[in-house]
Amino acid sequence: MQKIETVGGRIKHLRKQKHITQEELAEQLFITRQAVSHWELDINEPSIYFLVELHKYFHVSLEYLLTGKINS
Repeated sequence: MQKIETVGGRIKHLRKQKHITQEELAEQLFITRQAVSHWELDINEPSIYFLVELHKYFHVSLEYLLTGKINS
């Protein structure tokens, strides 16, 4: 996994790796596409609730979502 500097950048990278649209991710999380877009553009960050949901959906650690560090 490559180093990506922001939470939003990591969400976008993970979404693209899964080949899904912002709309599809939003539907999985029961939020709007605009909310996903704002995360990816680093306008807003997801709440802890959505970080946990993203961690489960993408099968990555919370540490990776928050810091970009990959557990060894």
